[in-house]
Amino acid sequence: MKQNTIHVIWHRRARRLSPARCAVEQYAEHWRRAGWTVRHLFGVPGIWHRMAKLTLMHVDLSVVPKKYVKWALFASQQSLVWNAQIHDIRKSQVSPNLLFPEDDWAGRVIVKTDRNFGASPEGAQRFSVKKKVWRDAGYPAKREYLVKDSLADVPGWAWRSPHWVVERYFEDQETASSMWTLTIMGTEMELVRFSTESQDANDRSRYTEWEVHEVDDELRKMVSDLRIDYGRLDLFRVANKWELLDVNKTPGQYPRQDAAPDRKAFYDRRIAALAHALLEQLN
Repeated sequence: MKQNTIHVIWHRRARRLSPARCAVEQYAEHWRRAGWTVRHLFGVPGIWHRMAKLTLMHVDLSVVPKKYVKWALFASQQSLVWNAQIHDIRKSQVSPNLLFPEDDWAGRVIVKTDRNFGASPEGAQRFSVKKKVWRDAGYPAKREYLVKDSLADVPGWAWRSPHWVVERYFEDQETASSMWTLTIMGTEMELVRFSTESQDANDRSRYTEWEVHEVDDELRKMVSDLRIDYGRLDLFRVANKWELLDVNKTPGQYPRQDAAPDRKAFYDRRIAALAHALLEQLN
């Protein structure tokens, strides 16, 4: 079974969702063309499960359930398992920019959901935590993060809720015009800077330029500390230092369908290069 086989492990509730919504299936198109078998498996594999040459843990939840963690750690003793050791990507666990009421911080702040993407992956798989997240915020009509001028302006519910965090809000000139993404494919990493002349930060769809940069030792250490083998990090570059915004171990598909021709071509090159980088590591 190991020869030329890749298994992708999803939570059992993801069975109703299409793998095509994630980048892994865009990579898989290239793996299949190269003669590899790619299988999407939903739920914890049984004791009869035969290991593939590579198993990718792709449980699209901020906190991976314990039974999946236990299986991944066991399986990694027998074969190559990516993301076997990254189990919790809540901001309260990975963010270096958390703030608390007693902190001495005079700048603006941002109030975010502790779970990634407003707990949308949990909601898509019918976990109740998404309802709890937005219940604590009073069910706002627009479900988005809050930017406040100071810690004193943070609403009380944000401090009381276990589902929300408060972070520093970056207003550096660089952050107003750039977003960086680090894509991780085993030992292969790709750093891309998206930029724009617009001052509307945090809106990558408006970014009009993109360029690949060299991955430095600071980023490699960040990846090592996170124990992530596959995924994507969103970053800002502030005062010559990397600032981690989000960790995503199940990145969504590259939005190539509605992209302009030059951007679509850029995405296609990235997908192909990273897909082949994986195969080079397995061969």
